[in-house]
Amino acid sequence: MLKHETTPVRPSKPVSGGLDVTPSQRERAGSRKVHRPFITRDPATLELLEEARRAAPLPVPVLLRGETGVGKDLVAEMVHQASGRQDEPFVAVNAAALPRELFESSLFGHVRGAFTGAAVSRPGLFESARSGTIFLDEIAELELGLQAKILRVLDRGEYTPVGSTKRLASNARVIAATNRDLESLCEKGLFREDLLYRLAVLVFTIPPLRRRRCDIEPLIEHILFSTEKSHRAGFNRESHKACSHHVTGEALSFLGSYHWPGNVRELESELLRAAVRARGGPIGVQHLSRRVQLSTAVREDGKEYSVSHADLQPGSGGLDGRVDELMRTEIVRALKSSGGNKAEAARILGIKRTTLLYRIKRLGITPSEG
Repeated sequence: MLKHETTPVRPSKPVSGGLDVTPSQRERAGSRKVHRPFITRDPATLELLEEARRAAPLPVPVLLRGETGVGKDLVAEMVHQASGRQDEPFVAVNAAALPRELFESSLFGHVRGAFTGAAVSRPGLFESARSGTIFLDEIAELELGLQAKILRVLDRGEYTPVGSTKRLASNARVIAATNRDLESLCEKGLFREDLLYRLAVLVFTIPPLRRRRCDIEPLIEHILFSTEKSHRAGFNRESHKACSHHVTGEALSFLGSYHWPGNVRELESELLRAAVRARGGPIGVQHLSRRVQLSTAVREDGKEYSVSHADLQPGSGGLDGRVDELMRTEIVRALKSSGGNKAEAARILGIKRTTLLYRIKRLGITPSEG
């Protein structure tokens, strides 16, 4: 957990001291090329990425595992960049995003007249990938019939476009990703066991953000820097001046103690919302979402504990009120013990005086109560 004394985080270029993995430019149908880094300082993650980079030249499938939002797509791009195929296309497809009836033709292409609306023949993503990389995200969402066809590509290096009898060769390297337990799906008959064995030649599991909290601060810096660079005019239209968003030490403490079930993707969304609320000024606790604000509460011994993700779900029995009441009780008790001295009360609670003042104001604690 990040300490309250941490100085404000100001947007800067991607920080040094970690691994800013620069991927190749992505190639997607209908999308422009992008250039994104994987930001980390976590030793275990750095070791995993280095292992993936060393193994990248091997012409075998790769399976990336990890929760949603951890950056599996960035690792896939990094593997492509280090594979020796970086001059060939990197084609990404999300198995959960495409309609099932269109997925097969999207992957393998189709010939004219293959189905209603197929007025012309079209190549699929495997053909577009050529000798590059095809990234199959959310592969657990594929139906069993398509899983068998993916297995055929992996085993024989060939596929058949929809409506055709002609087999086409594929030299594309397959990288798959999932946030689900494939072994459990195999036991339920929802995922082919032979496909799992074929995919799991090289397996890399990206740890969630809550297990690499040292990455939160550099990620905040990177996200704010990227946001200001891309949307500078949007945050301060009145003056048209460059924004100077930064995160106060108090807000950083809350961000550092939150458990981030949505990982980096959730952190990015949180910061974008907070930046809009801050209107070009410093991002403070008041600009953070209620969920993040409630992620830390004061215990009777003055230390802090994190509220679980399940507790914050709708219908959890008024957790907001219970947490606020607990905070109020402990703050009033500390104020009475200190004779109303807020600096002493903050010391008793183990928090900064500014934190105490913010919570007194938010909870509406009056001088008479303390």
